[in-house]
Amino acid sequence: MLTGNPIREAPGYLDNPIFAAAVPAYPARLTPVAAEALQTAAQEFLHRAGIAEPLTWQPPLRLLDGLVLPGADPDTINIAALHQLIEHREPLSTVARQLNSTPEAVRHVLTLHPANVGPPSTTPALSALAATLPPEKFTALYRQKRTTLRDIAVRYHADRKTVAALAHQYGIDTRHKSRLHDEIDRDWLYTEYVVHRRTLPDLAAEKGMTAPNMSRWAQRHGIPRRPPGLPSTAANLNATEETERAPALLRPALNRIGGAARLNRFETVLRYPTLTAAAADLGLRQAVLSSQIARLEDDLGVALVQRAQRGRPMTLTKQGARVLRAWKAWKRSS
Repeated sequence: MLTGNPIREAPGYLDNPIFAAAVPAYPARLTPVAAEALQTAAQEFLHRAGIAEPLTWQPPLRLLDGLVLPGADPDTINIAALHQLIEHREPLSTVARQLNSTPEAVRHVLTLHPANVGPPSTTPALSALAATLPPEKFTALYRQKRTTLRDIAVRYHADRKTVAALAHQYGIDTRHKSRLHDEIDRDWLYTEYVVHRRTLPDLAAEKGMTAPNMSRWAQRHGIPRRPPGLPSTAANLNATEETERAPALLRPALNRIGGAARLNRFETVLRYPTLTAAAADLGLRQAVLSSQIARLEDDLGVALVQRAQRGRPMTLTKQGARVLRAWKAWKRSS
């Protein structure tokens, strides 16, 4: 039975690369028929065990009213578009990017609304390669030894396309060097690593890559590495210098690493009627913008904006207007 505990509480999961790769990929393979069969089997299991409880339960959603939550909103995902992408066997990371969402939100929606995915197509070459290269061996070569698809193809006397097709059939995400700069968004990485103080291995696990690869992304985006458990020394010094010279109203924000960037982003998004519109125009995830504004409000201890409602655009609060004026004046004087 599922407990909802974090994966670090399941060492067997972490130590099994095949299972670890298959679990997050499974929602893309789940069909309505399979989902119904799983539900029936689960209900029968509870009945045999004498457990008179529902299969799933969640607190009333009204408990979340008024909260600004991190992450993408699954309710904004277009289910028809999602199913079309899944039925074309696009990887979940690609699907999430095209729907301006996250893989986690996409997986959640697919568990509630499975797509009609047919069995994977196969060819004699693909079947022959699968017979000599089982999932465990493929994973060890590709993920642990970092062997390229081309080198695997040469070793097993196959063409690269067949090797890539087998990787997809096994649920193994392949590396796309040509799309390197599109894979990890700088704002997301900065927010999660610098602002939320998450570790690079944690972020790498979320994105299905190795910690060294995530470290290279930080280097490419110009995000300084911090020693384990410590923020960047240079960033701390810069934040301290800014704070000493800034208006008192802005100091709680500028006292934090990335505070000036969040204030700039706050000023920018006010040009748009909603955070969603701002995110679309700026090429960012709406969750990133929401997280930055929420962090800024938390640092300053005031509400800065009234979120957009139906028929009413996003507006500044009185405190937000004061912060905006102070920030513009501070930039002019700096």
